[in-house]
Amino acid sequence: MIGLGAAVDYLAALDLRVTGAYENALLRYATDRMHEVPGLRVIGTAPPERKAAVISFVMDGPDLPAPISTLDIGMKLDREGICVRTGHHCCQPIMDHYQVGSTARASFAFYNTRAEVDFLVEALKGIAADAQKSGARTRPAAVTGGGEQVAYPAASAASVKDAADALAEEFGLMEESGGAEAKSEYVLDIARRLPALFDVLKHVTDRVPGCMSQVYLVGREKPGAAGTFEFVADADAEIVRGLIAILERLYSGQRAKDVLAFDIESFFERIGLEGFITSQRRNGLAGMVGKIRAKAAEIAK
Repeated sequence: MIGLGAAVDYLAALDLRVTGAYENALLRYATDRMHEVPGLRVIGTAPPERKAAVISFVMDGPDLPAPISTLDIGMKLDREGICVRTGHHCCQPIMDHYQVGSTARASFAFYNTRAEVDFLVEALKGIAADAQKSGARTRPAAVTGGGEQVAYPAASAASVKDAADALAEEFGLMEESGGAEAKSEYVLDIARRLPALFDVLKHVTDRVPGCMSQVYLVGREKPGAAGTFEFVADADAEIVRGLIAILERLYSGQRAKDVLAFDIESFFERIGLEGFITSQRRNGLAGMVGKIRAKAAEIAK
């Protein structure tokens, strides 16, 4: 309440007609410039004079080889020092109505400048250029039309504990070499090696609840190995795909009872997850862990 009072006093000292006109002019300029970004689509077509100084957008146009997740957009902009908000912005019903899963949102105020708008636009152009350069993710040969055969990941170590120790050692090296940024880049690197199964999995299972991005996960008892759990998953956001790769290394191919006994929260603390993964993404991670544990519990009975 004290902070709110200070903010009200600050705003009361301004001429809001002047600041409003400035913000509207900045919105017009930003809207024009955002249309220069290949594949970018502004959500909301009302003219600037009928809008607050906010631009919600997605990058899913035909100029791109594949849609870019808004979570990935936000993360890439963050690394450039640009703050935007991503996700459903606490308005899920209307976004569901318009069939928009999530957006990135840039907000402007009287303290922002055209130079900052230019910096944002150039960063977005860079994101689009990188996507065009890398091309669409290649679907593995094991996945075909009709009754798809998906290759489930084998155990990465003799036990969940051994897998956790190996991962913790790798994250420790990242901590020494570059801290949170190096860890984030490492997660993106292992995401790139994850098989592209998104289009297959979304047709055979429900979306994992609680995730800001679209995540699909299928688990089962390993054929011929009673009591052994394995799973496969994919998502539309690269940072989430990296988290999936970590969970696959920990859990897939391990005994279901060991999956249930493992203290995943202690492991997350051990690798310093909170230093490079936002609370929103942690919610999605909890959703994936919950589904994994539920399936492992079925197998362990």
